[in-house]
Amino acid sequence: MIKKVYKFIIKLKIKEWYIIMNKINFKNGIRRFALLTALILSATAISTANNIYENLYSFRSKRKVENPDPDSELKQKVKDRIRDVSTRAEAESRLVWVELPVWRLKDGKKVSDTEKIQVLDVLADEVKEIFHEIHKGKEKFPIKRLIGYSWRGSFKSLHSTGRAIDLNPEENPQVNSNGKAIVGKSWEPNSNPYSIKPDGDVVRAFTKRGWIWGANFRTRDYMHFGFAEM
Repeated sequence: MIKKVYKFIIKLKIKEWYIIMNKINFKNGIRRFALLTALILSATAISTANNIYENLYSFRSKRKVENPDPDSELKQKVKDRIRDVSTRAEAESRLVWVELPVWRLKDGKKVSDTEKIQVLDVLADEVKEIFHEIHKGKEKFPIKRLIGYSWRGSFKSLHSTGRAIDLNPEENPQVNSNGKAIVGKSWEPNSNPYSIKPDGDVVRAFTKRGWIWGANFRTRDYMHFGFAEM
């Protein structure tokens, strides 16, 4: 209800709002001014509290992450490595397991641990670099679940060739244009430590190397980072 009031207020021009207020039968100008002030302050508070939500879920994001091009030599190696892949077996023959340092949340404390995932062999070193950087970051971003290679039935998904990684799917959902979760539950970067922050260590570590964050997709995919995507 409050959000509807907020959206209604900001759509009105100042002149239109003034006309509406004068049509309301208040006993005096003080009550009218007090109500207007309270509504404006409420709208401002809601705007501040939901700034990231509005920006990223409404598809009018002011926080779009700019990605540099991936290393050209590595990009070519990836293209060459997957060029002739036409079956699941061929895709899996080009994968390797990588052991990555991660932080876990245990009894409210962050504890260092490791996790293994499969990725395309020529991306293994870069993936290790990314997670070592995240692990050394001030944020100490906790990992509940990682997904690297995952056969998705076709090669449309980068996961099918080990070129994509999903982090904490439940807390970093894929959402439609209305902000409703398709996969996962809810994205709460201001309160949930498992949710990826737009300006946090995870996004920086991936995007500085040219990986694309799924938050830039039309169907927002907050868990997803893909190499040389789009």
